Amino acid sequence: MGNGEKMIGNNESEIPISENEATKTELTQIGNVNESPIKIAIDGDDNQTVDIPEIGEETPKESQIINDNLCFDKGFYGIYCDMCGGTTWIKMVEIPDGPCDKHFDLPDDIGECAHCGDTDLFNEYDDFDFEETKIDPKPEGILSIEINGYHYKQIVDILNVLTEEVKLNISPKTINAKIVDPSHVAMINLEIDRNAFLSFMANDFTLGIDCTKLKELARGIKKDTIISLDLGGRGNDKLIYKIGINSGEIGTVDITGMSDTKVPNVNLPTDFQIPIKEFYEILKRAEDLTDHVEIIIDNESLIIQAMGETDIAKAKFDKNNGLSIWGFGGNDSKYRSLFSLSYLMDIVKALKGIKELKYIRMRMGTDYPLMIYSEDILNGYGKIEYLVAPRIEND
Repeated sequence: MGNGEKMIGNNESEIPISENEATKTELTQIGNVNESPIKIAIDGDDNQTVDIPEIGEETPKESQIINDNLCFDKGFYGIYCDMCGGTTWIKMVEIPDGPCDKHFDLPDDIGECAHCGDTDLFNEYDDFDFEETKIDPKPEGILSIEINGYHYKQIVDILNVLTEEVKLNISPKTINAKIVDPSHVAMINLEIDRNAFLSFMANDFTLGIDCTKLKELARGIKKDTIISLDLGGRGNDKLIYKIGINSGEIGTVDITGMSDTKVPNVNLPTDFQIPIKEFYEILKRAEDLTDHVEIIIDNESLIIQAMGETDIAKAKFDKNNGLSIWGFGGNDSKYRSLFSLSYLMDIVKALKGIKELKYIRMRMGTDYPLMIYSEDILNGYGKIEYLVAPRIEND
């Protein structure tokens, strides 16, 4: 008999300004949002005022960026720093009497790099005038985040379960990753809300990263350690990190050959949960016997078992030892499927490191994928869904 896997914020204030030749108003420096205060450089009439937006409130969008670093609609200019590789977005205000409809200028005193504080490069950008042109927009991502060590470890452990390189879909509100392993046996669908981070600034773009490199950064960090990650470098090809006194950069991954993963819509008849600690223990015992486990559920109990050539490992769950059944539908009185042990072990190991996660929730049917999911990671600001294809027995 053969077998194989089935494929499957806004505070406003006013300041007086004065008028000389042309009115130059507000300058907002955007980098690490917690370290970059609003900076003002102005000349003009003492009776005029200008509203100061909260930092990070206005950022360039992909459709508004041209010439690699110039954004006309919002009046931003991105300055690349040779010292640290970061890009600082300078917000400019339109000059009313400029020679064209869209005419911007940078203030005389730009200030420091928002990432490392260097001033040498910035002093070169004095008295620049930028006029509107018809150059096609060039997409450019903006990402600047801070996160504590405990949540950082959760994310990288989840991402490292199936593959090394992943594509992240980033928006101003979320980060999403849909990952399929090379054998198409398992997939991950991870969604992280911006509130899981200590600070978060991003626009809509797609980023390729090497998860193993992110995991290397997690070694030795404590749960309250602050990790800063900023997209930078020429062409935004570097992820610049800062962890305490340590800093560096990680190259991003070319996403040209990465296809978009679609999450299959599977209707699974059962929905249940068991203690994650006990689930891990039966999987560990099964490792000594075989490379797969069988999961059997009816409306009162759940059995997880592994059979070797001469030995058997089994665990039975019911309402007295942690089994909760949230739904049991379909026409069958019992459902059973075989699953690859190595995939289940990797998934449960990643979730077991989340201290708040005492139970593991699953859905399944006969010869259907097993879904392992939770909406309780990252203090409720993260959702994770794993799908593992069943191993089909053939006579």
